[in-house]
Amino acid sequence: LYFVLMLAIGVVFFFKERGAGEKEYFLGGRHMGPWVTAMSAQASDMSAWLLMGLPGSILAFGFGQIWIGIGLALGTIANWVIVARRLRCFSEAANDSITLPQYLSNRFATRSLALQIICAVIFLVCFTIYVASAFVSGATVFTMVFPRLSNQTAMLLFALIIIIYTFLGGYKAVCWTDFFQWLLMLGSLFAAPIVALCMMQKSGTTAGTLPVGYWNMMTSWQDILSGLGWGLGYAGMPHIIIRFMSVKSD
Repeated sequence: LYFVLMLAIGVVFFFKERGAGEKEYFLGGRHMGPWVTAMSAQASDMSAWLLMGLPGSILAFGFGQIWIGIGLALGTIANWVIVARRLRCFSEAANDSITLPQYLSNRFATRSLALQIICAVIFLVCFTIYVASAFVSGATVFTMVFPRLSNQTAMLLFALIIIIYTFLGGYKAVCWTDFFQWLLMLGSLFAAPIVALCMMQKSGTTAGTLPVGYWNMMTSWQDILSGLGWGLGYAGMPHIIIRFMSVKSD
């Protein structure tokens, strides 16, 4: 039902926005509302690493890994406070740019394609790895729900659904599917600790039975700096800052 909803959103925006132009398709016409903008930005950011990677890291290496979460929280705040409004204003002032490479070229008034090529190479290399990791995590969930499916089949289905609603509905379809994904993720994040607490009480486990070092956040200064440093990446993540360019009001 969830995947049917995702595909339905793509189909709806395909018929609704058909023939509306590239600005509408790639940027939602710069009139995305605040709730969809904010929640789609966070859903794009807080993907499988939040629900699978970070808990796994804490389970493997202890509570010192929470510095990653602290760094990302600070990075998110800084991104919205420092970058968001400026990028919304400047991207429109810079010849109404609709993509990040286009904005950089217009902002620095260059006709050279070097800046756009550099951006394209960075996106291609970094996001191929990033998207691949998301497909792997999606396939993992798929095979948990449908054990009879092979991992390869699950990954192909997962990729096919995403590609269909993205190409059909464009930017608005991506944002609205992200909106519903974030609602689902938010519900899971609230439910998980409650379920874990109930399971601990049922089994008679308490926090005191876990190793003392497990709860220690004072890890090495290198790990603390590394964790905090994660937040620096937000200002350069195109799938997040494109939301700033599309929001209705600065």
